[in-house]
Amino acid sequence: MKEFSKISVDFSFRQIINRFLRKGKTAYNTYLTSIKGEKDCNTLQVITYLLGLEYELCKEKIALKQELDGNINLLKKSMTDPSFQSLFGIGKCDTDLELSNIRFEIERIENEMANKKYAENYADIQEKTNEISDKIDDLNNKKFILESRWNAITEALTATINVNLQDVREIYQKIGIEFNNNLIHSLEEVENFHLTLIQKRNETLNKDLLKIKTDLKTIDCKITELNEQLNENLEFLRMHSAIDKYVAAIRQIDSLRVKEKELEKVENIEKDLKNRIEQIKKNIASSNIQAQDYLDSIAIKTETINKTFISFAKTFYANKKSALLIKNNDGDNQVRFNVDARITSDGSDGIQEIITYCFDWVLILQKVTNIGFMFHDSLLIANVENRQKEILFELTNSLCKNEIQYIININQDQINGFNSNTKNLIEENTILTLTDENVSSKLLGIEVDLGRDVE
Repeated sequence: MKEFSKISVDFSFRQIINRFLRKGKTAYNTYLTSIKGEKDCNTLQVITYLLGLEYELCKEKIALKQELDGNINLLKKSMTDPSFQSLFGIGKCDTDLELSNIRFEIERIENEMANKKYAENYADIQEKTNEISDKIDDLNNKKFILESRWNAITEALTATINVNLQDVREIYQKIGIEFNNNLIHSLEEVENFHLTLIQKRNETLNKDLLKIKTDLKTIDCKITELNEQLNENLEFLRMHSAIDKYVAAIRQIDSLRVKEKELEKVENIEKDLKNRIEQIKKNIASSNIQAQDYLDSIAIKTETINKTFISFAKTFYANKKSALLIKNNDGDNQVRFNVDARITSDGSDGIQEIITYCFDWVLILQKVTNIGFMFHDSLLIANVENRQKEILFELTNSLCKNEIQYIININQDQINGFNSNTKNLIEENTILTLTDENVSSKLLGIEVDLGRDVE
C-alpha cells in the first residue's frame, strides 16, 4: 500500500480550532458543521485528519475530481463554445465533419490540377480563338449571300421564252389579220434582238456562276482551315487552364490547409482531453480501491472510534442505537470518507445536540493536535432535556480527567433546574460568573462593543 506523509498539513488554523471552539448558530446545525459556508469535502478532510485517519487520501480525491471536472469542462468548451473555437479561427462546427469535407475538397482540387496543364499564353489563345470564331461567322455570312445569288442565277438561267414570232403570226392569222412584209421584218428584228440579248445575259450569268463557284470554293477552304485552327485552339483550352487559375487554385488549397491545421489543433485537443479524462477516471478508480484497502487495514482503529462514540451515546440514551461509521465514498464527488454519527431518534428534543457533543469529544480524544480545550455555547443544551443535561455535566467531569479543559456558557435559569449533585458539580468547576450589574462583572472588566455576526 502507498505510504503517506503526515507532516504537511494544508488546513488553516481556523479550520481546526473551530472544530473545538464552536461559535454561532451555524456551528450547532449538525455535528459536521463548524464554519459557515465550508464545503463538505473540506469539512470531512479536516475531520478525517482529526480522527487520525490518512487525510492525504482526501486531498488526492479532491484533486482528481477537480482535475476531472476541469478537463470535462474544457472538452465541452472545445466542442461547443464559440469563444473557444474563435481562438482557432473557426466557427461553431462538428470538427470531424468539417475536417472530412476540407480534406475531400483539397484532394479534389489537387486531382483537378494534376489532370490539367496551365499555360501562361492561355489568355492569348483564348483571344485568338474568339477572333477565329468571328471570322468563321463572317465567312459563313458571305457564303450564305453567294449561295443565295447562285440559286437566283440558276433559276434565271433555267427560265425559257415560250412565245416566239411564229406563235404570234399564227394567233393573228386565226383572227384574220395579216402582217405585211415590213411589219414581219420589224418583228423578226425585234425577235433577233431579244434572242441576242438573252444570249448575252446568259453568258454574263454563267460567268457570274463561275466566279461565285470559285468564291464559294475559296470560302469553304478558308472555313475548313479556320475550323481546324478553332478546333486545335479549343482542344488546347480544354486541356489547359489559365495560369491565374493555377495561382487561384494554389491559394485555395493553402487557405484550406490553414483551416485544416486549425481544426486539427482542436481535434488533437479533444483527443488529448478525452484520453486525459479516461486516465483520470482510471486514477479515481484506483484511488477508490486504495481508500477501501486503507480502511480495511485500519478496521481496528475505526471500530475503536465507533465504540467510543457508542459508549458516550449510551450514557445519554441507553436504549437507543448509535454508531459513528467511517466508510469509503466512491461516488462522483470530492468526498473521500463519509463520517456518519447517529443516534436513533424517537422525536426526543436535543438528539442532534447530543450527537454533536459526543462527536466533538471523540475528535479531541484522538489527540491528533495539541489543542487541550473544548468550547460549547449554551446553544448546545438549549433544547436538551434536563436529565440529559445533568448526564452531560457528569460525563464531562469524568472526561476532563484526561487533562482536557471543557468550557461551556450556561445561564443561571438553566442551572436552577438541575439536581443538587449537578449544581454542586457546576459550582465547584465554575471559573467565572458574568453579570450585567456593572462593568467590572463583565468578561473583560471594561465596556467593549465587539459587534455581532448575523447568522
